[in-house]
Amino acid sequence: MLQDISRWIGAHQVATICCPDDEKAPHCFCCFYLFHPSSRSLLFKSSPGSRHASLLKPGTAVAGTILPAAIDFSALQGIQFSGTVENVQAGGEDLYHERFPYARAIPGSVYCVRLARVKMTDNGVVFGHKLHWNAG
Repeated sequence: MLQDISRWIGAHQVATICCPDDEKAPHCFCCFYLFHPSSRSLLFKSSPGSRHASLLKPGTAVAGTILPAAIDFSALQGIQFSGTVENVQAGGEDLYHERFPYARAIPGSVYCVRLARVKMTDNGVVFGHKLHWNAG
């Protein structure tokens, strides 16, 4: 993955993720995530009763966005991504709870999205500047 993209994703913590529901209609949700650079994946936790928890099975295709908490339109930066839900690798839940320790007290499961494609917009370089990465 390009270092600029990896560094940017790692510096933020909230993503919007969209997955298909049972009728193949889009269903979106927001979550706190941890970026795991070596596996190029996002880890996030969801409550067992949430709608998206019932939809996220290994192999489910997802897409999403990551934006900074404060937006400066003249220097807008953001990520659009797509990937696939996978089982969390050993130690993934511990890594997630190290970043978000309060999440230990909340029932739920940690999920993994393996990134397949990322497009980063960085208007701080020049308006409309895009970086692209594909897992290939």
